[in-house]
Amino acid sequence: MKTSKILLAFFFISNMVFAQIDPDDKININKAKTVDGTSPGLVVNGMASEDVLYDDEYINLYGFGFHGYNDNGGSNFTNPVNAYVSGYFGIDLFTAGKNRFRINEDGNIGIHNSAPEFSLDVLSSETYIASFKRTLDSGVDAGVQINGARSGCTSCDIAFIDLRNFDKDEAGGTDFTMARVTGGMQNNTGKTGYLGFKVNDGSGLNEAMRINKNGYVGIGTSSPGAKLDVAGSIKIPLASTVDNNSPGLIALGSDDFLYDGQYINNYGFGFHGYDDGSTQFDNPRNAYMSGYFGIDLFTGATSRMRISRDGLVSIGSPKRQPGYLLSIDGKVLSEEVKVEDVDGADFVFESNYDLRPLHEIEAFIKANKHLPEVPSAREMQENGVELGKMNMLLLQKIEELTLHQIEQNKKIEQLLQKVEAQDKEITELKNQH
Repeated sequence: MKTSKILLAFFFISNMVFAQIDPDDKININKAKTVDGTSPGLVVNGMASEDVLYDDEYINLYGFGFHGYNDNGGSNFTNPVNAYVSGYFGIDLFTAGKNRFRINEDGNIGIHNSAPEFSLDVLSSETYIASFKRTLDSGVDAGVQINGARSGCTSCDIAFIDLRNFDKDEAGGTDFTMARVTGGMQNNTGKTGYLGFKVNDGSGLNEAMRINKNGYVGIGTSSPGAKLDVAGSIKIPLASTVDNNSPGLIALGSDDFLYDGQYINNYGFGFHGYDDGSTQFDNPRNAYMSGYFGIDLFTGATSRMRISRDGLVSIGSPKRQPGYLLSIDGKVLSEEVKVEDVDGADFVFESNYDLRPLHEIEAFIKANKHLPEVPSAREMQENGVELGKMNMLLLQKIEELTLHQIEQNKKIEQLLQKVEAQDKEITELKNQH
């Protein structure tokens, strides 16, 4: 039996439209008409007259067809034609016997969701609900755009993304917004904006972090005044026992050294565990500041203290003094100064000590204008005074002076005894006469 062609003829009052159906051929459907009730297409039986005027052409309310459409010059074709699917109460797309896509009467679109409540409402049991990809090697960036329209509002969430707990069936009302990523206008003038991050603290959404138009990041503040502006405390954990993993404020990463079993950053500030046996606290912690080549402390735009790479400390001047662990350019006020590891001057009292006679000391003073072994005033001005040595030298001179006084006292006592003897003799002579 030969395959036959079926020719269907539809007669309308104003014109006649033909659709030819061939098992081996295509179905040709003319595009929508400008006359009500005459637009061709595949329509629900009994609904052929149900249509709506759209762009000067009548679209069937229940059916599939084609209509002329020009999106304001967006197409380079002459008389472009669009396909359409229309269901007055909605459109459903099924695969494997399941509703995969629905457009409601109000225009809400549901993906895997037969009751969409939003313009796009997606339900999914997958970890990733959606994925947006740009064709590889396309040479252009990929992105998702959310448009808001509220001009003149500097404190509004003009465009935002909400992260919600959507378990409606759970008792206690857990359907709420947990967090929000928002974009808003920074001010009323100019095209400037900010990016905000809000979290629900139980009383509602409150901003926790903001990035403003300058790229400044504010945590706990909506008006950051620096690259990072934190209104609150910053917690820094202790140094780590793992190399290149210690927390802190640092200038260079992956640059540290091992100290007391923990890694200290070479350039930074942080905290480390340290116990020198002087505290009764458990797990004591020390703050540290580290600069591999040195540390400078400033006040009033002036360097007040410097610790050099080799550990020399300079106060009052950044100039290091080689050979001195501590150098101070200025006066020092102290209740007590203790100098350890001194030799003392007890050797003066040894029997073999060569005590300089007073006449030699007198001659030396007349010639040099200072005591023997004591630096001159000029030498002190030029070279300074070593406190420990000078104290021991002065003690030596005091002990020498004490020896001289003892010797002088002996001579005085001898003279007194001689005088007393002479006085006794004189008295006796007087008594004889």
